[in-house]
Amino acid sequence: MSSDRRRPLPLVLGFLSLTRLTVNTAHRFVFPFLPAISRGLGISLEQGGLLMSARSLAGVATPAVVASAGRSERRVRLAVWGLGLMAVGATITAATSAYVGAFAGFILLGLGKPSFDSAAVAYVADRTPYDRRARYLSFLELTWAGGLLV
Repeated sequence: MSSDRRRPLPLVLGFLSLTRLTVNTAHRFVFPFLPAISRGLGISLEQGGLLMSARSLAGVATPAVVASAGRSERRVRLAVWGLGLMAVGATITAATSAYVGAFAGFILLGLGKPSFDSAAVAYVADRTPYDRRARYLSFLELTWAGGLLV
């Protein structure tokens, strides 16, 4: 029996929900503050919009990454990898005041968020009995709306 099976599912679901709430808040944070981000980088709003486009287009690679994730322990690795990409992307974006740095950071953010999201949902689905799966996954999905509220 693998070590992830010993962790109580409600504890894991709570951790993943809080983490996903943070990730979703960070993802949605950019939309209302794009003018301020553009001014901080010294670029036009249109160039700021290109950052958003780059982030969205980077998410197109997610199905290929998720398809290679496999089962169980690989899902945990993919979730950690996704969080790592987000952390590096946010650090690069915040540390550089150059458009190129922000562009690279936004691409990493665009790769990290969907990778983490899909790995977290798949992990919970793998661990949840079928008759309770919809309830647990819907609780996890509430973090998308929660990110908007925060």
